[in-house]
Amino acid sequence: MIAANEVEAYYESIAPFYDLELSDRHDVRFWIDLVRQLRPRQLLEVGAGTGRITIPLARLVAHCGGQVCGLDLSAAMLQHARAKLARSAQPWRDCLRFAQGDLCTFDLGQRFDLVIAADDPFAHLVDDGDAQRAFANVARHLNGGGVFAVEMPLSRGQDIADRRSSRCSVQGERTIVQADRRLDVDMVQSFTPGRKVSRVVFRYQLTDGGGHTLRRAECSFDGRVRRPDELEALFQGAGLPVTTRWGGFDRSPFDPTRSGEMIFVGIKPS
Repeated sequence: MIAANEVEAYYESIAPFYDLELSDRHDVRFWIDLVRQLRPRQLLEVGAGTGRITIPLARLVAHCGGQVCGLDLSAAMLQHARAKLARSAQPWRDCLRFAQGDLCTFDLGQRFDLVIAADDPFAHLVDDGDAQRAFANVARHLNGGGVFAVEMPLSRGQDIADRRSSRCSVQGERTIVQADRRLDVDMVQSFTPGRKVSRVVFRYQLTDGGGHTLRRAECSFDGRVRRPDELEALFQGAGLPVTTRWGGFDRSPFDPTRSGEMIFVGIKPS
């Protein structure tokens, strides 16, 4: 099972920064194009968070008379998602609902044509058995012929630690400026040889146009680092043969030596 207390505490800390932090990720268009291609009537996003992706997709699915569900473990993230939906006066909002649940055990009482997992919610499933149960649970929620699309970053830090037989760290700094707000994000991800679980620490500072600090936070979690063959095995174990492998949001073919993302698509046999 997910280490729920740590995960919930992490997302409660980052919820105020989440949408701004990911505003330059340029992945929403990818998911919109996928929905336009597949035209699902029933769509589920697992790890939906604040609805950053779920809400734009609901606009599309609603035009076809379909329904969308966004699932997340974090009550804090879902609070932001529901608040954004409530602020919308559009008629399509009635086709979208948010639900709280664990990836391994959720039961929504319906099946879907398309399930998506953006930005790797499975990283929090550090135990391989939990990840297998989560994929099997998604498969149970798919209609025959339904599609499961998963996006995970391809991290090479674990490979470096294994080759050196010593701990290594990857550091990153980002600044996102939007209107009169500036968000500075520092990240340190530490890898231990042979462990396949990294420790990730984020530090956030949000300032206004005058440089005054509005909010600060530091938070961390243990994240499972998965290689392409491990992601493929999760699909296969759930009875979802992988049909497509992309290496980025531009739909470039997946290359294990060069790609920054693993976007794998599996289909449930009819």
